[in-house]
Amino acid sequence: MRSRTFLLFFLLISTALILPAAAHAAIPFWGPIIPPESASGIADSDLCPGNWAMLITVVNNVIQLLLTLGIVLLVPIRIAFAGFNIVTHPDAPAVRTKEGKAILDTVIGLVVAVSAWLIVDAVMVTLYHPDVPGWDAWSSLIKGEGKLCLKQAGSLPTDKLNEADITGITATGQTLDFSVNNVSGNACNPQTIVDAVPGVSIKTANLLACIAKGESDCGKTNKDNYNENEFWNKDLGGKYAGKASTAAGAYQVLLQSNSDCYNIPVCEEAVGTPGVALNCKKGFNPNGSGFTAGGDATILNKCVKAAGDVHCSAAAAVCVLSHQSFSSAYATDRYLPICQGKYGN
Repeated sequence: MRSRTFLLFFLLISTALILPAAAHAAIPFWGPIIPPESASGIADSDLCPGNWAMLITVVNNVIQLLLTLGIVLLVPIRIAFAGFNIVTHPDAPAVRTKEGKAILDTVIGLVVAVSAWLIVDAVMVTLYHPDVPGWDAWSSLIKGEGKLCLKQAGSLPTDKLNEADITGITATGQTLDFSVNNVSGNACNPQTIVDAVPGVSIKTANLLACIAKGESDCGKTNKDNYNENEFWNKDLGGKYAGKASTAAGAYQVLLQSNSDCYNIPVCEEAVGTPGVALNCKKGFNPNGSGFTAGGDATILNKCVKAAGDVHCSAAAAVCVLSHQSFSSAYATDRYLPICQGKYGN
């Protein structure tokens, strides 16, 4: 009996020592189970698709809540109930033995549960953040990095999502740069890209407006509404000998290899055939050389007209950048380094 009494005393003392540490490590915890999105740097009222850190945080929150309920509610109630039975049955040794064992088991369970959680927590802090001073729940350190949402390509800060294209760029690149051009509808005005593709990232809008300045001089050249590239139907020469450019429009999106990016409503509407895919690839020679001889002239004329519409060209460019990097899409453009240097890659 003495050994049990000693063990019970030891566990009570251990629990008294552990619980303050547990409290420091985010217990008691009363929610929310799913963390508010402000932990990710976005508004509380908005939702975003969670990433691995979000899942870890939710699981950890569930565990913390269960431990909190055990410490604050279940354990005190069970001990109080056992104590009540012992007091009300002073002449019943069997009751005292049964309830004493219940108290012992309850305290042991509490110590084991809290200790297991604290040990895992301490290991995770050491593995993930060995240089962070002090002792804090590893899940709260994840929250502090603001990385609970999957990155949303093409989103704006006004969308209150985790923007994939905004990370790491300069302050200048985080706002629409009207220093290039501020004329409504002009290819070099980043607002034109935003109007053509609602939800496009600010960085992408600035990059495309910048590249349009070099490609079309903002419409101040002799190009027909910024249509065909200067090597249209001409041999490119050099390592591209035997091939011609199929680029057209203010943002010089290739009509042949990026044909699918012109099969979008804004381009179909630009030529008066909403809902009818342009299939620009058929306008060129099927050998892939980029020359128009052997292609469907009717289709080609429609595609060139569509590319000449600045909103169609902008939407097609954004489409291309959704599966290609800016460096890849404009690799041969001599203005690429300038635009990258100003707004990032």
